[in-house]
Amino acid sequence: MKSLVLKLILLLSVIGTNLLYGQFATLQYPNGFEILNVGSVNGILWNYSGFNTVRLELSTNNGSSWSSIAGATSLPNTQSYFNWTVPGNISALCLIRVVDNGNPSIKDESNNNFQIVAAPTVNGNKYLGGGFDGYSAFFFNYTPVTVNFPNGGDSIVAGTRQYITWTYNSLNQVDVEYSVDNGSNWTNISTVSAIQGYTIWNVPVLLSNTCLVRVIDVLNSNNVDQSNSLFTIMGVPAVNANKYSGGSLDGNNFATNVNP
Repeated sequence: MKSLVLKLILLLSVIGTNLLYGQFATLQYPNGFEILNVGSVNGILWNYSGFNTVRLELSTNNGSSWSSIAGATSLPNTQSYFNWTVPGNISALCLIRVVDNGNPSIKDESNNNFQIVAAPTVNGNKYLGGGFDGYSAFFFNYTPVTVNFPNGGDSIVAGTRQYITWTYNSLNQVDVEYSVDNGSNWTNISTVSAIQGYTIWNVPVLLSNTCLVRVIDVLNSNNVDQSNSLFTIMGVPAVNANKYSGGSLDGNNFATNVNP
């Protein structure tokens, strides 16, 4: 009984410390229902507030087991994006999670399963000899714009740098814009090549729960897509380092241990 009580006290202590110092990890993409091709490069995105390095892990069996993602076992606490080459583990029960290396209780995983599927094959010789041979048909197959992130329900910290990602197989340029008033007004972020698939956004220092982003083909404004639903720009959780001053685990000692 004493052992159980001690374990419970330790668990509550860890949870309380995490809450006190505003430490959290939130996986943003892939967050469920995505379909990713084997061999494609996709951005894993997350938010993290803490002092340690983080690691990224993949499960292809709905979380029964996890494997490390190569090159993402010790990422700095300031990083929030990782270019991931999707492995050949075909499955409809995939999850990604981000884990604090110093405190594994701080972690988050995809809200729902996503899929890894075989990449479609292209016969490059099928129409060889014409302007629209197999190669041309593959590389110039225009498709609608699709915003991937942020796509709704996300919480992004004001003043941070975030990746906006989309899918659009076009040689045109696109305008990337954001709105903090549910689409009544839009502000340009950048104009980049459509096939780049992402841009870096310096999130404004303001708070709003009615935010959207959209991507528009510069040469064809009818080809446009925006977040499926609203997302939130939130403030950084406040930390009162002196709240428990005087004890061995007060804010001052904690700060000293983190930054000796």
